[in-house]
Amino acid sequence: MPEEEATGPELQSAEEIVRGPAPVLRDVRFFKISAELVEADDASSQNETSVGDLTADDDEEGADIAVDIGLRTRQSGRLIGVRIEFTASQETWRVSLDVSAEFEANEAFVASEAARVDFADKVGVMTLYPYIRETVGNLTQRTVGTSFLLPTIRQGDVSFTNEKFNTED
Repeated sequence: MPEEEATGPELQSAEEIVRGPAPVLRDVRFFKISAELVEADDASSQNETSVGDLTADDDEEGADIAVDIGLRTRQSGRLIGVRIEFTASQETWRVSLDVSAEFEANEAFVASEAARVDFADKVGVMTLYPYIRETVGNLTQRTVGTSFLLPTIRQGDVSFTNEKFNTED
């Protein structure tokens, strides 16, 4: 089936995407699921970029973890995709995930890069985070013996919006 060509102006925000072509969730897919125990020698030589610290919901002692989150987006025709690479690590373990959400709209559209990032911030993160949270809890239970639950989040707590996308003065 040939791809539909989009008509109309390039959409500039998540609101324009949601109110216009109105994409709905079509698929959630994991590309990578990995959990490993970190040996004492490895823990001291970790060289990871940390974008924040989270504390488990149960406030267990020593529960601070380093989190690294990466984003990829794509949009073509009626489809828009959000893909998150997520790594959480504590002194004794590391979990890495690569998960995507695919949304399908009722009509073809074109979204700017800023609109795709805004959509990822406002829709993609809120769609994928429950899957990430559940998977981290499950994997840590199976590897460490204790389930580590990431905290619940509100919209905007995790944001990929970069100043280069900000067009406001």
